Amino acid sequence: MDLAILGTTSNQYQKYAVAIRKEYNYLSDRDYQVGRKKVLNQFLARKKIYYTDYFYQRLESIARNNIRAEINNLNSDNF
Repeated sequence: MDLAILGTTSNQYQKYAVAIRKEYNYLSDRDYQVGRKKVLNQFLARKKIYYTDYFYQRLESIARNNIRAEINNLNSDNF
């Protein structure tokens, strides 16, 4: 359940990403980007983000798209 947020709508996920950045506001933008991308890429490297069939079937592709979008945002000048 803890990872269910990764498979929410794009709008909900963006709000989550903003909240995570606020949680780590003591880090410089550069340090945050490096660390956050490392965590996100670890999720993408997994064969499955969700190990139960229920969540895998319903949220896996959405979560992967959200994670890729966040990585792209972290790579852009808009961060």
